[in-house]
Amino acid sequence: MPPPMAWTAERGSPSAGMRLPQVLFDCKNGANRADGRRCQIRPQADFLRTCYGVPNMKLFVTYGSPYARLARIIVIEKALDDRVEIIEAKTRTSGSPYYQINPSGRVPYLIDDTGVGMEDSQLICAYLDGLDGKPRFHNASHASDWAYLRIESAARSMCDGIAVWGREMARPENERSPTTLAHESARAQRMADFFEDRATDPLMQGSPRMAHLILAVAVEMARKRGLGDLTADRRQLASWMRAISDLPSMKRTVPP
Repeated sequence: MPPPMAWTAERGSPSAGMRLPQVLFDCKNGANRADGRRCQIRPQADFLRTCYGVPNMKLFVTYGSPYARLARIIVIEKALDDRVEIIEAKTRTSGSPYYQINPSGRVPYLIDDTGVGMEDSQLICAYLDGLDGKPRFHNASHASDWAYLRIESAARSMCDGIAVWGREMARPENERSPTTLAHESARAQRMADFFEDRATDPLMQGSPRMAHLILAVAVEMARKRGLGDLTADRRQLASWMRAISDLPSMKRTVPP
């Protein structure tokens, strides 16, 4: 029997296009495997690495999720492609096998090289960024830099609102809330004005940090999902976006 879901690795990874066997989901301690051998309970990542030779860590995503995109950007920026396999998960579907891996059904979800799973883009991005002991996007000084943290929180608020607008638009037309759509559209415009006024602030310049990535992902998401170009008539924000959009990691993770 084929697996209940085709796990497709991102193009270029060592196991791109592989299909993981059903045994990944139903192997129990002492049970017979599909190939007749006996299973033993062990950390999931160890089982996968031993039996199927897949990379140490597995990052479950959907390609339209801005939060999963942030995690994918960190994988690229930190040159972790050979250590982290990107797997497209089936979400918002009744009975999806993905729920056996992450009961909440949300993405991104990372299984580390010890088999421990973790959810939430903030947690996952910080974890991946710090694997080499040299975090670039989560500098320790940021933890007490309230001016920077206000910028990052504002960018995340903008991203969250645009994501809500996108989810609402994904509903059948007769189920959409005009109130929610109007509220989130107005919020996006206000937040774009906020960042237009701050695009030349020193905190928005220099090497990219998480605040910059979150803002860039939010602005691109608005355009992709039909909310409009938030840089229109905002000259400084448009200039800032042109620069960060040229990052290879941004280009490689453009949503469908």
